[in-house]
Amino acid sequence: MAVSVRDIFTYLVTRLETDPTLSGWGIEAFSLAAPEDHPCPFILMERQSGTHHYAMTGEALQKQWIFLKAVTTGEDGGKLARQIMDRVNVLLTGETPTIASGYVARIEATTDLEYVETDTGNVQFYHVGTVYQFFLGNN
Repeated sequence: MAVSVRDIFTYLVTRLETDPTLSGWGIEAFSLAAPEDHPCPFILMERQSGTHHYAMTGEALQKQWIFLKAVTTGEDGGKLARQIMDRVNVLLTGETPTIASGYVARIEATTDLEYVETDTGNVQFYHVGTVYQFFLGNN
């Protein structure tokens, strides 16, 4: 059975929320959106795309691109968001965890993104993120 995007998200939430550094900042991870009025900082996860490669015996390789971003507010110009994503990069880049169903992933950072969003109350939200490529194959 192939690993699902839900399996990847379950791995990510566990990995990120149990890290002492991230949990010290009070970080929680969510798929697509945080609950309304959830305080910053937090991490959002979103699947960008994916491909499946098959051999005679079935699926041989799966690649999934997952976007993770830290969202913060404040007067620090996004410094905390960058620190959070620096920590995420340390935790994930080059990892080879077993994710589900005997599948093993290699995780590589591919693309970075950073932007500021201002709401109607003039509060600035700093978004700093990275797209990670997950290479998934039979263990």
